[in-house]
Amino acid sequence: MKKTLLLLLSFVAAIGLSAQANILENGDFEAWENNLPTYWKSASTASSATLSQSDVAHGGKYSVMIKNTTSNKRLAYKEMYLLPGKYTLTFWAKAASEVKASVRPGYAIVAEDNTIDSNGYNYGDFADNIEDWAEVTHEFTLEETTRVCILIYNTKSDSKKNIKWGDVLIDDVVLTSEDGGIDTSKDDSTPKDYTPTGDGSLANPYTLDDVRGLSSVSKVPTEAVWVKGTVCGSLKNNAIAETPEVSNIALGTAEAWMGVALPAESDVRAALNLVSHPELLGKDVWVYGKIQTYFGKPGVKETSSYSLDGATVGIHTATTTATQGRTYDLQGRQAKAVRGLYIHNGVKVLR
Repeated sequence: MKKTLLLLLSFVAAIGLSAQANILENGDFEAWENNLPTYWKSASTASSATLSQSDVAHGGKYSVMIKNTTSNKRLAYKEMYLLPGKYTLTFWAKAASEVKASVRPGYAIVAEDNTIDSNGYNYGDFADNIEDWAEVTHEFTLEETTRVCILIYNTKSDSKKNIKWGDVLIDDVVLTSEDGGIDTSKDDSTPKDYTPTGDGSLANPYTLDDVRGLSSVSKVPTEAVWVKGTVCGSLKNNAIAETPEVSNIALGTAEAWMGVALPAESDVRAALNLVSHPELLGKDVWVYGKIQTYFGKPGVKETSSYSLDGATVGIHTATTTATQGRTYDLQGRQAKAVRGLYIHNGVKVLR
């Protein structure tokens, strides 16, 4: 009788576990689109891994392989709103070669503009020395409805510490909760469309909202475009810097900004950096570059040109008494000219 009761309780427990539906779609990696597993693409910077399909599977026909590099590379699920509750994430991992693998599960808190701040990543324990298929489990609790993406990262190799991990296969990822789940009233797992106000030309440049909107629906142009904004400072440690930085400017406001990289030894840096040109603070500028993640948010990198009036493109000619007559090196720093190439009154000169 006692043995029968124990068997019955075990059966009931098994039913309870199976009744918890998997919150994630395509956790078995059977569906693929454009060489990526369907739904496994974050709109934020969380997706950082090089992924490929493998026919070595724990269940079904396919698994996903995460390539190992010298930095932690993340497999990330699409953003979703999860209700308060306790969650259990389980998956199976296997070394893709004779080199052992290491993985770490977790999740990231993703803001509405698809950015993740420095405290937004939350991880569980490392699972090291993986060879054959091994189950990995991570539990976490959310105190309030939170927009998250589920993460699994392939731990980086470190030659200086003589640590070598290999590529890893991931399969059968399951997220369950007895008291939580997806908040369907807020769920934005299906990306919304976005129509920019500009077209990326000098005459009709993209705005800060355009840059963020296009990034949120993964419609960022691959080529360089024109972007316009108001200079609100420069950046350091993912925030507006207290003192000007020479390497970048921020466009927007102190609360909502995008970073613009000013490449070293370029006319763009010499003309736009706030160390040399504090008069640009609060002024509109047009920059030409590629929309990419910069300082943790959508911004502009590989900046190759600029304009101060939306019409004239070229080297900035100083017009204020604060900068007139000063000489700058190609880093944009004020300098005493000896032999070499400099910027003087906004023009390159050889001395």
